[in-house]
Amino acid sequence: PDFIQSDHPVFSRFLKHYYQYLEAGELRLTVNIDNLLLELTAASNVLDVDGNPIVLESGSGSDGKFTVGETITGGTSKATATVLVDDLGNASKPRLFITSQQKFITGETITGGTSGASGTVTRYRANPVQTIQQLLDYADVDNTIYDFLDNFRDEFMNAIPLTLADGISKRNLIKNIRELYRAKGTSEGHKIFMRMLLGENAEVTYPNKYMMRASDGNWTSKTIMRVAPLTNIDVSESVGQTITGKSSDSKASIASATSFTEGATAIVEFELNKASPSDTFVFTSGETVTTTAKNLDVDMTFTVKQIVDIPIVTTPSALYTADQDVEFDTNTSIGNGLATVRIDNINTGQVSEIVVDDVGSKYEVGDVLTFTTSDSNTVSAEGFVSIIDGSFLLEGTDKASTNENDYIFSETGTNTHIDYFTVQLEDATVTGNTIDQLVLDNAYDTTVLQVESGTDSEGYIVLDGTDSDRTDYDERLELEAYHDVSASHAGHNLSMEASIQQVSNDTYSTDTDRFQIEEGTDYSGGIYRVFVKNGGGGYVTIPTVTITSTTGTSGALLGTTNNIGSVGDVRMTNQGFNYSAAPDMAFRANFTLKDVSGTFTAANTLTTHTGTVKAWDSTNNILTTTFEDVVRKTLETGDSEGFLLEDGSKIGSDVVVSTVGINNSIEQENEIVDADGNNIVLDNEDTLDGYIIIESGNGLTAGSALVLE
Repeated sequence: PDFIQSDHPVFSRFLKHYYQYLEAGELRLTVNIDNLLLELTAASNVLDVDGNPIVLESGSGSDGKFTVGETITGGTSKATATVLVDDLGNASKPRLFITSQQKFITGETITGGTSGASGTVTRYRANPVQTIQQLLDYADVDNTIYDFLDNFRDEFMNAIPLTLADGISKRNLIKNIRELYRAKGTSEGHKIFMRMLLGENAEVTYPNKYMMRASDGNWTSKTIMRVAPLTNIDVSESVGQTITGKSSDSKASIASATSFTEGATAIVEFELNKASPSDTFVFTSGETVTTTAKNLDVDMTFTVKQIVDIPIVTTPSALYTADQDVEFDTNTSIGNGLATVRIDNINTGQVSEIVVDDVGSKYEVGDVLTFTTSDSNTVSAEGFVSIIDGSFLLEGTDKASTNENDYIFSETGTNTHIDYFTVQLEDATVTGNTIDQLVLDNAYDTTVLQVESGTDSEGYIVLDGTDSDRTDYDERLELEAYHDVSASHAGHNLSMEASIQQVSNDTYSTDTDRFQIEEGTDYSGGIYRVFVKNGGGGYVTIPTVTITSTTGTSGALLGTTNNIGSVGDVRMTNQGFNYSAAPDMAFRANFTLKDVSGTFTAANTLTTHTGTVKAWDSTNNILTTTFEDVVRKTLETGDSEGFLLEDGSKIGSDVVVSTVGINNSIEQENEIVDADGNNIVLDNEDTLDGYIIIESGNGLTAGSALVLE
C-alpha cells in the first residue's frame, strides 16, 4: 500500500529485493579481479565510500568486474540475463545473481554489455522458488538447465560418449536422438555418427559395389533421381518412405536424400530402391512425385528433372591421365552446364612414331635410340637412326617437307640389297717413315701395296718400285678423294670386282623407304629419319627418347603415339540437372609440338585457335588445351559433280549451272585439263593466296576465281 511505501521505504525496498532474490538465479563464474591493496603486513583492501573493495582498471589484472544492471550474453548459447547482485569478491564461490536464465552453458564465456567484463561459467543454479514453479519445464530439453542435460544423456544416450565433436548442440542431439537410432545401420546413420563423434564427413561405400562373385552376373548399382522441391520441408523426413510418380504411377523406396544448391537452383537427390521385389519404376522427366514426411505426416512434392547418365567413350584418343577431369558440358542451353566427368582409368600402349625435333650433327646411321620411362611393367621400345644428311625430294616440293609423298621411294616390293665384298686395309696411322703395307702373296721381292706417307690429303696406295714422283695413274690405286690418308674410316676399302657380290634380304624395311643422300655429300651428320624396330608396350605415359652416339650432338627426338594414355572408362562426378538433351563429352586436346620457342603457361589463351592452355609438359613437348573443333563440309567424291552453284543462280541474263570439274583430268604445265579439253588455270605464282581461275567464256567477268580458304 502507498502508506507503507511512504512510511516504511526501507521495508518496501527490502521486500522488492527479497522477491527479486526468490526469482533470481545464481551464476557461478571463474573471473580475474585484482583489488587495490593497502601497504600493510596483513592483506587489506582499499575500500570505496560504500565499503566495497576498489578494483584495478581492466588490463591491469582485472577482466571480471561486472556492473549491476547490465546485460550479460553467453558466447556459445547467446543466452542473455540482467545482473542483479555482484558477489564476485566472494573468494570461495565467486558468483553473480541474475534474472532467471537456464540456457547458459557450463564452460562458455559470458560478456557484460556495458562493462565489457568477461568470465567463464562453472555452474548455474536456479532459485528454489523458480525451481518449484518450473519443475515440469525442466523435463523439456529446450527449457532445462544445461547441467541437467547430462542426466538426459544418462537416460537416453548412455551408449554415446560424453565428449562430442566441436559445435555439436547437446540439446538438439537429445531432441533428435530417436531419429538417429532409427537410422542406425543405414549410410546416413553412419555419416551422422562420424560427424557427431569425430567431426568428419564420411563417405560410405558398400561392399557390393566392388565385390566379385564367382559365376554371378547379377550386379547392383546405385540408382539416383534428382528433383526440384516444391515444398519447403526437410528432405531427411523422406528417408525410408515411398515416393510415387503422378503420371507414371511408378513407386520406389527412398534409401537416402540429399539437398543442395547449384547456382541458384535448389536440388534434391534421392537414392532409390524397389519398394517391393515385384516393383519396377520408370519416372518421367517433368512429372510430379510425392512422398510423406514420416514425422510431420505431411505430403512433400517434387518435380523430376532429367540428368546425365554414365557416358560411353567412343574415341579413346591418347596422352590422357587417370583422374583427369573432362570438359564434359559447356552448353547451358540444354541443361545447367554443371555435369562433370572424370577419367576412371587409361589404357597402356606403345610408341607409334619418332619425330625429329632437332637434327643435331655428326650422327651416324645405326646410332641406337634409348626410351626412358618411370612406368612399371613395360616392354621397352627400340629404334635407331636410319637416315642422316637428308633424302632425295621430288622437284618443286618444300625443302623442309615432312610429307612422306614428297620423297623418292624405293620401288614397291623392294626388300633386298646387294652386298659388295671389299678388301679393307689395316686401320693405322702413318707416322714418320712407318708405312702400313699389304704384301702380295708369293711375291719374288718386296713388292707391296703401301699407303703413301707424307702430307698429301689425297690418300692412295702406290705400287712398290714405280717412279719416285708417282705421277703415273697406272702406278697407284686411289682412295676416296675426301678421306685423309692418316684417318681411320670404314669406307677406306678396296672393293672387289662387280661380279663378286651377294644379294641379301633387308633387315629392316618399310613401304616408304627413301633414297638417302650419299654419306659425305652434306656430311653434317644431321638426323633426318629414324626407324622404330619395336614400339614396346605397357606404357601409360609417353617415354622420353635419347640417342646413343659416339660423335653425335644436339639431336632431339620426340616420341608420338596413337594409344598410350587412351581413355578406358569414365565416371560421373556430377550428373547435372534439368537436361533436355545429352551433352557432348569434350575431351581436352593433346598436342605433341616441335620447334617450340617460349613457354606455354596454364590459362593462356590460344591466339591461332579457340581455346586455352591447360598444361604444358616441357619434357615431352606435350601441350594440353581446351579446343574448339572447326567442322568442315566433306566434298562428295563418289561422282564427277564437282562444286555446283545453287539452283536458280543467275549470271547475267541466263541461268547457268557452272561447275569446277576435277575428276577425270590431267595436269599440263600449269593447267588441269579434263577429258573434254576444258581447263582450270592454277595461277598462284606471284601471290601467297592460292586460287583457281575459272575458264573464260562462261559468262563471268574475266579473271574471276575461286579463292582457297
